Amino acid sequence: MLLMVKKINSKFKFFYTQCGEWEAVVPAVSAEGACSLSICQAVETYGKGALDSCGIMLAMDVAKEVDSQNGDHVSVFQVEQFKKELNEY
Repeated sequence: MLLMVKKINSKFKFFYTQCGEWEAVVPAVSAEGACSLSICQAVETYGKGALDSCGIMLAMDVAKEVDSQNGDHVSVFQVEQFKKELNEY
């Protein structure tokens, strides 16, 4: 699958997300939004068991990380907050 975002007119950025045994690259406005989208897709693709092996989730702003040398563009979230969002749907 290929993801493309037109940089000039887009508020979206690419985020690499990783949680337990799966990872994804998603276009999103924020790291938290990228995690939310990734978790929804993981549950749709792999079932609710996709969240069993992870307690935290990493999200990295790909463009900022490529331009940086210090790793300040990586965010970490507790998966539990996203599980609550899933239950609301």
